[in-house]
Amino acid sequence: MTRYKYILDEKDIPTHWYNILADLPTPLSPPGNPATHEPVGPEALTPIYPTTAGLPQAVAVLASQGRMAVISFHSLEDRIVKNFFRRETRDCICPPRQPVCTCGHRATLRRVGEGLVRPEAEEIRSNPRARSARMRVAERLSGTNLA
Repeated sequence: MTRYKYILDEKDIPTHWYNILADLPTPLSPPGNPATHEPVGPEALTPIYPTTAGLPQAVAVLASQGRMAVISFHSLEDRIVKNFFRRETRDCICPPRQPVCTCGHRATLRRVGEGLVRPEAEEIRSNPRARSARMRVAERLSGTNLA
């Protein structure tokens, strides 16, 4: 990964270090492929988003009727969590037009609440970076065996 060095004049030094990227004199370009200089797609960001591998592992160590809450701060992360919860709350994941179930999949989770929890306006006022947070909660069904 290429590192960039910015040399700032004294007048350009950021005043708030928690928001240093917004205070830089020129905006940063999105990460690009060093060979083609094209923007990096979601598949290249997989190491950054270990959510795909972490969710099944979290369910595996979850006790019967134990609850897990997942907070995502990016739409790609939230999509991964939403699709995982959707798949794990269904008994069959076969295509809808297939007349007979051949997958043998059984639900291991049930959703808790109405699905998606967003921060309240008061929390966003006190912490503006919380506005992108999304929380989903699921409970492991009793009697489910993942082995």
